[in-house]
Amino acid sequence: MQLQQAIALHQQGQLAQAEGGYRAVLRHQPGNFHALHLLGVLLHQGGQHEAALAMIRAALEIDSSQADAYSNLGVVLQALRRYVEALDSFSAALRLHPDSAMALNNRGNVLRALKRPEEALRDYAAAIQLKPDYAEAFNNRGNALRDVGRLEAALASFEQAAQLAPNYAEAWNNRGTALKLLQRYDEALLSFARAYEIRPAYADAHWNESLCRLLLGDFAQGWRKHEWRWHAAGLALTRRIWAQPLWLGLGACEVPGVEASHAGLEGKTILLHAEQGWGDTLQFCRYAQHVAALGAVVLLEVQAPLKTLLSGLAGVTRVYAQGEALPSFDFQCPLLSLPLALGCELATMPAPQAYLSADPRKVADWAVRLAQPGLNPGRPLIGLAWSGNPRHVNDAQRSIPLAQLGPVLAAKARFVSIQTEVRESDREAFARYGVIDVADNLGDFSDTAALLACLDQVITVDTASAHLAGALARPTTVLLPHTPDFRWLLGREDTPWYPAMRLRRQARPGSWDEVIECTAAALSPDIA
Repeated sequence: MQLQQAIALHQQGQLAQAEGGYRAVLRHQPGNFHALHLLGVLLHQGGQHEAALAMIRAALEIDSSQADAYSNLGVVLQALRRYVEALDSFSAALRLHPDSAMALNNRGNVLRALKRPEEALRDYAAAIQLKPDYAEAFNNRGNALRDVGRLEAALASFEQAAQLAPNYAEAWNNRGTALKLLQRYDEALLSFARAYEIRPAYADAHWNESLCRLLLGDFAQGWRKHEWRWHAAGLALTRRIWAQPLWLGLGACEVPGVEASHAGLEGKTILLHAEQGWGDTLQFCRYAQHVAALGAVVLLEVQAPLKTLLSGLAGVTRVYAQGEALPSFDFQCPLLSLPLALGCELATMPAPQAYLSADPRKVADWAVRLAQPGLNPGRPLIGLAWSGNPRHVNDAQRSIPLAQLGPVLAAKARFVSIQTEVRESDREAFARYGVIDVADNLGDFSDTAALLACLDQVITVDTASAHLAGALARPTTVLLPHTPDFRWLLGREDTPWYPAMRLRRQARPGSWDEVIECTAAALSPDIA
């Protein structure tokens, strides 16, 4: 088969036949640049990224003057999340063809993935200048503008993308996320609905709608829509396939291709399993006892650092760390599906209470350690967590530079870091304010729980520390961004999830000053 025939089949979407054609050409001409390059593109389209990488690199060894090949190599490397190499490939393509709007747009995407949004914005602007009707570049520019907190500009960019391409579902979905961050919730919901009207199985739009509805307190629709998460781009790769049926109890599932059981659990064994971050596990493990009350034997699988702490959780027969061998069971359910399965609504949430407890022996050890003369015993002890996982998608909005907490740290108290890691940018302030570092003594969450049991109060941003303190019913203040995560709801200083928690919210996006001043002023007079 000739190369041109294989290319024609490729363009017609007949990938299997086109692959056969390219391979036939290569059997006779192993060094044919075009057959190697296009076979690599085809393999990438079929999800065979490593094989695609080898083919395109082999093509470039034959002819390194082809900008398209470098650009396609960058696309494959990006799919493999090898962003630094992808950046080099797109830059090589642009050296050969500086006026490639597509390469500029793609390099912008890689720069954004590398947390370099300002550089990404320059590439998107250049791509748009070359191609003013480039809807995808407008959409991607909106994402970068959202990254740096320029929400109105991001919204305008998404709207431009949707105007250029009215059936561009991603632009409508991203427009919804910008509207949500601007607290224009009704408009956000309409935008998400427009996205999945265009593409009915667009999981990201359904999931984003669920997060918006949950934030608004609409648990009935929010939890139902939340089942779309496993098909959304951010979580699809983490989804686990089980032989045992998904149990959703009272909940209806609208996700195509997802079958759920609504059987009774009397005398059955069910595995409840962690699915996302530590904080999610700590918050939603509370429902294990409600599942047990239905007559089930409850097994719980969690992240290894949580196993010891959760081994005493009410209603659970046995706790397993992820990766450990599991016994047989009849049903399984992810932890964040339990509110749907149990029919939980905001008005009927279980009365908040402490549902975790610390090991008394570890508490006693911490009491002795914190009473050492060098740690100024006698002053109140305040646990502090000011930053979370830097790789978290919302880290820039939820974490605070430690130095900015100066008004709080000026109080006559002992501040104990309940974080296991301190960023380099925070080390000077960490030393200047004499924050007590106990990271070496925090092996897992059972150690942190015992530490929290010895503290007078906890001040934290939205991290797992907030959920741990809340689950232990420790007096806790959580510092929240202007548009918080769904679980914190809106317009209230308390939370139905935790009894001893006070919420401090930003009045304006990105502005922590008022939050910090209020937190400092609220410290008791003998501390302040």
